[in-house]
Amino acid sequence: GWTCQGVTPSNEIESIAFDIIKLIGMTPARGGRIDEYPYKGLGGVGYTFYQPLTDSYIIFDVYPEIDETKVVLASCKPYNHQGVGILLRRLIGPLIQQGSFIL
Repeated sequence: GWTCQGVTPSNEIESIAFDIIKLIGMTPARGGRIDEYPYKGLGGVGYTFYQPLTDSYIIFDVYPEIDETKVVLASCKPYNHQGVGILLRRLIGPLIQQGSFIL
């Protein structure tokens, strides 16, 4: 996953997700979903965008209070991890952390 310094408005995050999905050659399984916070008075300020993929999922957790976006991309097939990081830097902001793991 990656942590970027910067946030993206919720009405633009789906476009960023689809840029990444196109870059790595995967396919959305169905429409994505945004949950905004706080929910019923709980949680910080921000939102989470979920996009299921035929090969797994991509999730963005966006935290305006601390100017960060966390991205998790799970996959059952290899993808261009470095390319995703480059794209995230261009579209959201500098990378604070990045790493990967195999499910």
